[in-house]
Amino acid sequence: MAHDIDPAASELGDSKISAATPGDSAVEVKAGVPFFLVTAYRWGCTNEHAYHIYGGPDRTKALAMARAENADRGGKYATVVWEFDGDGTDYRNIAYFQSSAEGEEYTGPHHNHRIDFYERVGQFLNEAATGTALLPDPKNERHMTYQAVGPLPDFLLSELERQRRFLKIWEDNSSDLAKGGAQSTNA
Repeated sequence: MAHDIDPAASELGDSKISAATPGDSAVEVKAGVPFFLVTAYRWGCTNEHAYHIYGGPDRTKALAMARAENADRGGKYATVVWEFDGDGTDYRNIAYFQSSAEGEEYTGPHHNHRIDFYERVGQFLNEAATGTALLPDPKNERHMTYQAVGPLPDFLLSELERQRRFLKIWEDNSSDLAKGGAQSTNA
């Protein structure tokens, strides 16, 4: 057994867990018993894809599932075990398994500001290609106003158009699939 898993810590005492049938995820936990939530974050970033792996009163199971998910995903997803107190009002990170993109100094998921930067730049360029962009108001820089901007260089306009064509392909394909349409015929 791993050094950070304490089997005694998963004891439920006088808490009750309802008898569950296969597929039934209802767990009845008595107040005062900690609850554990295991979440996976792509590359350890809170603004990337994330999903829950486990939620329940068993600390050992939560830790084991976090470790297993981290290993099974090849290091692409960091996993964290959150412990909620007995009334669910406070929580803390009790274990963190880093993604392969993180160093030992990471002890929990983090916000990737580079993603925000590139999204904002992309949105700005896409908007500026129309001839207007949302910029600080020259009369009051605490406010933003749409202002005319000069034409973008041809290389940027052609790349924006190329990316828009890819976006249309993806959007059309997603719409067909959502409607139950034909699957992609690419082999």
